[in-house]
Amino acid sequence: MEPNDDQWKRLVEVARKNPEEPTAPPSKSFSGKIDQLRETVQALALTLTWRRWSLLAALLAGLAFLICFYIVRDDEPEPAREPMIQADPNDTLTTP
Repeated sequence: MEPNDDQWKRLVEVARKNPEEPTAPPSKSFSGKIDQLRETVQALALTLTWRRWSLLAALLAGLAFLICFYIVRDDEPEPAREPMIQADPNDTLTTP
């Protein structure tokens, strides 16, 4: 094999002759930066809106639960129980 036939050697020689500088990412134009900012703000607004609505929904669900609990709860007082041993009505009316 001749030295010029080896692909790796040719690749190394070309790299030595034409060293390329690492390419930096192209700077975005002003409109590109504005578009990215708009997308970020929209995502943030959507997140905050959903959090706000979910918090409101949780508060309304809690309020509905308390109202239902209050309505279902037995508010009628129990009737007064009569004593197990009833007193003789004649004893209470007589005075000594």
